[in-house]
Amino acid sequence: MLVTRSTGPHRVADESKTMTGTFPHFIRLCVLLWLTGPLGLAVAEGRLEPDPVFGGQVYVEEAGDPSKETVVLVHGLGGGASNDWQGVAQRLQSHYHVLTFDLPGFGHSSTGEGDYTPTRYARLLRLLAKRHGIRPFHLVGHSMGGTIALRYAARYPDDLKTLTLVGAAGILHRMAYTKSLAPLGLEQLSGHTLPGKGIISDLVGVMLERAEAQLPADLGLLMEIPALRQKVLKGNPSAIAGFALAQEDFSEALERVTAPTLIVWGELDQAAPLRTGYALDSLIPRSLLEVIPGGGHMTIRDDADRFVSLLRSHVDSTVDPALYRQQPAIGAGSEGQLSCSGRYGQQYTGRIERLVLDRCTDAVIRNAQIGALEITDSNVLIENSTITGGGTGIRSRGSTVYLTAGRVEGEVAIAAEASRFDIAGTELIGHRSAVEAVSDSSFIFSLGRIESLDWPDDSIHGYWLLGSGKRL
Repeated sequence: MLVTRSTGPHRVADESKTMTGTFPHFIRLCVLLWLTGPLGLAVAEGRLEPDPVFGGQVYVEEAGDPSKETVVLVHGLGGGASNDWQGVAQRLQSHYHVLTFDLPGFGHSSTGEGDYTPTRYARLLRLLAKRHGIRPFHLVGHSMGGTIALRYAARYPDDLKTLTLVGAAGILHRMAYTKSLAPLGLEQLSGHTLPGKGIISDLVGVMLERAEAQLPADLGLLMEIPALRQKVLKGNPSAIAGFALAQEDFSEALERVTAPTLIVWGELDQAAPLRTGYALDSLIPRSLLEVIPGGGHMTIRDDADRFVSLLRSHVDSTVDPALYRQQPAIGAGSEGQLSCSGRYGQQYTGRIERLVLDRCTDAVIRNAQIGALEITDSNVLIENSTITGGGTGIRSRGSTVYLTAGRVEGEVAIAAEASRFDIAGTELIGHRSAVEAVSDSSFIFSLGRIESLDWPDDSIHGYWLLGSGKRL
């Protein structure tokens, strides 16, 4: 069954005036109508195919020469469905065979009350790849599509030549994800950059932790029981897919991704925080992170030329292999001991033997190598940094600490006293303990790695409230 999709503006009324002019004008109009289809609408022809995973039918579009390398584009949440890829697909189709499809529950595909999880979407994608005989191929996913692509790459690594993740959503633990958006949402409402954003995040984080404590022990039941899913999520595909996204745990999947991976992120992405990109880049074995300055969540549409240029270099293997899995450069310079007292927005980089922060708001530590870090009554963002104290790596009192894509090592990696930690894509190595709570402290782990006598696994993902004397 063929389906047509309108993708362009109505232009016949303007062009039809040329029919009263010269013959060449009339020829141009005929060519325009031939290219754009009936009623002057730019038309892409697709077809509905059987969907054996969710039932019903799935809408599929193909473009370009099938004898060329295949690029599969997977869309995210939203009403645009695969049409979000229109500009990218048009730029790619003269160089590759391009396949896009509407995820079940979206666009032209069937809508039901299905279990719209990344794992089931990945299973459908594999069946489509088999049906169309396109393995191995290049897989590209945006937003929720990035999460689906990541799940596919971990489950079926031999199917892929390359993997590209664009603003992949839902990778972090649901509390870290929501909390990171809170200050940005308030900035949008006010129209101004907020001072003390860390303080706002702290308050939002406390509220989220209280809500987390009152949620059902197993939120996955909402996905497993159709009647409960219908009652709570009203059978809405976007709500179901978004909820499933928030439950996904990739902590043990990333190291199974063997395809060379390009990670593209808009610098100002407010739907999927940039720290997700740093975390993925630190954990996927062969990855390269490209941050688009000033870019938002829809870089595939708003900066399509630049995105396609990055994608083609990756797909065509013209990127220097040495760039994949490149470690962040430590900032220049070396210091003995540095301290901050009662200041706002201080930034630190390079090699520092010991850093002491006391009542410092929105301090930033980036691309640093620190011997020992002491934090008191402060909120601190730490990115792409290594902290390796011989005794205790980080000692925190009454503070909030965001750790992303780094490593903390010591006899005790982190000693926390009445503190809150949000840790993403970071390795904690504790020769005695990875974490010790001096007094009640909370920890959000996203895609964490942990080495400790007190922890049986090597990965950690979830929320922990540790009472005095408790350890991980």
